[in-house]
Amino acid sequence: RLVAKAKGIVLGDPMAAGTQMGPLVSELQMRRVLSLVETAAPQGATLLCGGVRSSAAGCEAGWFVEPTVIGDVQPHFSCFQEDIFGP
Repeated sequence: RLVAKAKGIVLGDPMAAGTQMGPLVSELQMRRVLSLVETAAPQGATLLCGGVRSSAAGCEAGWFVEPTVIGDVQPHFSCFQEDIFGP
């Protein structure tokens, strides 16, 4: 159910009606989030959804990352220990 909810989140302009999640605060933060997500699978986690820059209409030029759910995470994984502060 969590994956279905995450996939249904509407990305876009935070000032637009209907938007549920806006962009990250900067390109640097977007790159940091994507980097931490990329470390998850090699450490043994499972990327259940998201984890990539959004290509949704209206999001291509912004710092949008698709809502992300990572499964099978262990306490010693980077994505567990670091504060990702992203979707």
